[in-house]
Amino acid sequence: MRFVSLLVLVVLALCAQSADAGMVANTKLAVHETAPVSPDSSWQVAAWMLLPDMDSNPTTMVAVVGPRYQAKTWWLEFNLGAFVADQHARGVIDIRAAFSGWDPLFTCANVQSTPELGSWYFYADLDRKLPYGRIGIETEDRLPQGKDDYSAGVHVVLPFKGMCMYVAYQRHFLRRGDEQLWIRAILLTP
Repeated sequence: MRFVSLLVLVVLALCAQSADAGMVANTKLAVHETAPVSPDSSWQVAAWMLLPDMDSNPTTMVAVVGPRYQAKTWWLEFNLGAFVADQHARGVIDIRAAFSGWDPLFTCANVQSTPELGSWYFYADLDRKLPYGRIGIETEDRLPQGKDDYSAGVHVVLPFKGMCMYVAYQRHFLRRGDEQLWIRAILLTP
């Protein structure tokens, strides 16, 4: 419990410091659930719900569902769902994958397309497993028409029972001077 308390204090201190430095702070809560099609099957049904970012974008969310293939060292999901912005829902195609076969390295990626908007989203990371979590690098890129955004950064991933927390720093290249602090909590339901 002391570790969790210390972690909360560090995160709050980083957020306070970033507000003073002009850094954009973002918080994101995601819920991820998987359910096997049958007890012995590698096929599952996956669902993601990315709730609105209360700090910088409180009117957008994503909800997707689809098939997931789970192998020993990797998984792949193909999801369909909705991107909701300003109370307007648009269809979204969402592909997610992860690979852990190069122990102690772990990587995952997410590609999303919102055809109606002509926009693309891409996220990828490469992590080094540690005894109590992971540390790594990430990129998060958006390719909407005329508003492209590319970023790179570092993050720490801390696992807890039923969830994991990402604390990330990102440098955005097309918006000069744009630095962002991300805190992402992913609730994992069995």
